[in-house]
Amino acid sequence: MSLYYKHMENYMSQALFAITLSALESEDDEVALQGIEFWSTTCEEETDLAIEAQEAAELGEPPDIVSKHYMLGALQYVVPQLLKCLTVQEEYDDEDDWNPNKAAGVCLMLIAQCCMDNVVPHVIPFAEHIAHQDWRFRDAAVMSFGCIVDGPDPKTLNQHTWNLIPHLINMLKTDSSLAVRDTCAWTLGRICERLPQTILQHPSVNDLVAALLLSLETTLESRLTLAGPSHLLPSQLTKQLRTSLEITRRNPKPTFSRHSTPQSYRNCC
Repeated sequence: MSLYYKHMENYMSQALFAITLSALESEDDEVALQGIEFWSTTCEEETDLAIEAQEAAELGEPPDIVSKHYMLGALQYVVPQLLKCLTVQEEYDDEDDWNPNKAAGVCLMLIAQCCMDNVVPHVIPFAEHIAHQDWRFRDAAVMSFGCIVDGPDPKTLNQHTWNLIPHLINMLKTDSSLAVRDTCAWTLGRICERLPQTILQHPSVNDLVAALLLSLETTLESRLTLAGPSHLLPSQLTKQLRTSLEITRRNPKPTFSRHSTPQSYRNCC
């Protein structure tokens, strides 16, 4: 897209917006994937342009290409369709099967990095579905919040995160769906990585460690080695977690690969 971004303006209003939005609404997975890919690529390009514009400003020069903020203008139309895609899944999806559900999660991450605080009001109301009777909506609600943790100002997300943490911990321990519990663990991991101060200051940090230990003992036994020596007491693991969070807070955040899906993050954590 970097080759033709500066030529897109006329085509965006006349054709591209309507075509890609229609693709997002399609029940044909291949068509929907093309629509999601378009907006994912747009996010990447506009994120790069924002960085280039900042670098040019520091040098007192104009940027070579000025962002048209297409993604920002399309937020209210694209995000609802992506959230809808998150609800369409099976509990035991093939990890290697690339589908609109997984693509929508990655696209939402890219949108959060591109549009930052602006994406929050479009996602938070949907994230309130965490008590929905249908596990697919609970999973999508938790996933949607995990996807936007990286991008918006931590101050914008802090109160929402603070209120959500106890619910995520409870769902991690008690939800009837393995997929939902897995997504809760992934989202809590994202919060620990991106918003460590919120976790460190939250009164539920010990409950979080206990819930993770319970998950390891029950459904994630095969991943025990990733959690550290199994003979450590909960209090010792709590200390390790706090130390890890402090390291995360001090070190620069790792880069994000658009080809890594939320599911692949969960599977490796």
